[in-house]
Amino acid sequence: MSSGWLTFAQGKGSSASPISEATPTGLLDAQLRHGEKDYQRMRDLPGLLHLFPGEVEALDRKGILNRLALALRAERRRGRANHWRYSLSRHIALRQAFRSEAQLEMTARTPLFRS
Repeated sequence: MSSGWLTFAQGKGSSASPISEATPTGLLDAQLRHGEKDYQRMRDLPGLLHLFPGEVEALDRKGILNRLALALRAERRRGRANHWRYSLSRHIALRQAFRSEAQLEMTARTPLFRS
């Protein structure tokens, strides 16, 4: 069993991933990447964007990215203003969802083989 500060806890279906850098920025990026791997659109988006599952299915990827960007911008604004409704965990979840959806968009646009 590890001490806990060098690796993340093992989640369902994932393995422990070591933290590559000891800097605070490296730690934050490693934690965000770890959460991006666990992201599931149909499980996470309805709660983050306050939509019904059917509405999430109806949206295309670009529409999802736009809504996530708006929600992320609003959450950043709340954080900067020290608003009582700001939630760090929601901010992190929005960022993980946005980065994961953006990564899916990039892989969908990139052709596997050049012709």
